[in-house]
Amino acid sequence: MAVEHIKINTNRLHQDTQKVEGYIQKMKKELTNMQNSVNAMNSMWEGSSKKAFVKAFENDMQIAQEIIATLQVIQKYEANAKKEYEACERKVADLVASIRV
Repeated sequence: MAVEHIKINTNRLHQDTQKVEGYIQKMKKELTNMQNSVNAMNSMWEGSSKKAFVKAFENDMQIAQEIIATLQVIQKYEANAKKEYEACERKVADLVASIRV
């Protein structure tokens, strides 16, 4: 059996967009907090273990930034999809309203 139609709930799409935005902001805040903590710790620590930790931390931060960038793309896509679906719904409503019987 083939799918013949898809129903989109634009209110839910908006909620999802807001959630993703909230996750992005929280991640940015937590990454800033971690960076500040690591910066403070770096001034109290020397040696090869510090270098290894800093390298691993920087790699993890880069991955986290890539995740944030991906989430931002998803959030932008969801926001645009909501806008397009609502525009389509308005056009359909206008067409239906213009029918004279």
